[in-house]
Amino acid sequence: VSQSRYGGYGDIGYIGKIYLNAGASVTAWDTTTATNWTTDSVYGYHRVQVYVTGTGTKTLTFGGIVEGSTVDVIMNTTAGTNNISGGVNNLTLNNGGAYTLAIPASGTLTVYGDMTIVGNSPVLSFASGTITFGKTSGEQTLTSLGEVFNGPVVKNGAGMLTLNGNWQIGTAAAATTLTHTQGTINIYGNIATIYGTVTSSNSNTRK
Repeated sequence: VSQSRYGGYGDIGYIGKIYLNAGASVTAWDTTTATNWTTDSVYGYHRVQVYVTGTGTKTLTFGGIVEGSTVDVIMNTTAGTNNISGGVNNLTLNNGGAYTLAIPASGTLTVYGDMTIVGNSPVLSFASGTITFGKTSGEQTLTSLGEVFNGPVVKNGAGMLTLNGNWQIGTAAAATTLTHTQGTINIYGNIATIYGTVTSSNSNTRK
């Protein structure tokens, strides 16, 4: 693990980064019992840049971290599987190679900020877990080239989720669910293809 930060400040601010370099099966990050994880008042959210290599399974648990004190995660993985759960702010999946983003069985990954999928190499496969878009106010965006979300998706929180590109949930061979509990989903002229069940409750907005 290596760490850099903006000079003069004790916290790891928005400019600083933590690099997690793991080339084998390993628990690369675990804040299951984290407390007092706060953001820098000047530079905003902490930023964690994850760089893992090899073909092993890497586990990243961002538990104990909630909206307002979450980290940004940037994955530059070239191969293997990244099991990720807990709460993150912005999540970026770079097009470094054919790797898999997974969520542990019965686990949840909550994204409070923007999610960006660069290229089409990353595979999102989490049939036994759930990804939740949970921003409570304002707007968060999902930017992709139509990559398939192979697992249950939940839109929760009073904020707006705006699509920047097409979105596919499930496949004809592996149906799944989209649950719209709270807030707004803005397709914004793009195409959202869902194989499976769509459930929308409360006075939510779809447009």
